[in-house]
Amino acid sequence: MVDTQAEMIEQFGEEAGQSDGFIADGTIYINKEVAENTGAVTVGSHELLHGILNSALKGKDANKLVNDFKNLLDAGQLEAVESRLLATDNKGNRLYTDEYLENNPDEFLTAF
Repeated sequence: MVDTQAEMIEQFGEEAGQSDGFIADGTIYINKEVAENTGAVTVGSHELLHGILNSALKGKDANKLVNDFKNLLDAGQLEAVESRLLATDNKGNRLYTDEYLENNPDEFLTAF
C-alpha cells in the first residue's frame, strides 16, 4: 500500500498516481489516498480479480470470451459496462483507450 498520491506518482508514474490501485507482476499496489477519496473500498479484491483473469486468459481467445460475456448481459447491464469503459476525465480524454482495452480484455469482465 502506498500512502499518498504523490508517493504513487513518484514510484510508478502519473497514470498510477491517478488510479486507486493496480496489479503488476503479481503484486497489488493500492493508492491509499485516492482509494479513500473515491470510496474505492474494494480496490484490493478488484485488482486481485484482474490478476486471476489475466492468468486464466493467457493463451486463450480473450476477444471471444469478452464477446460471450457481453452476450450474457441485458441491455442495461451492457450499457453500464460500456459507459464505464468509455468514460472520460474532466478534459474529455478517455480513461481507457481502445488499444488499452484490446491489450487488457479483463477490463470488460471487471467493469461491474
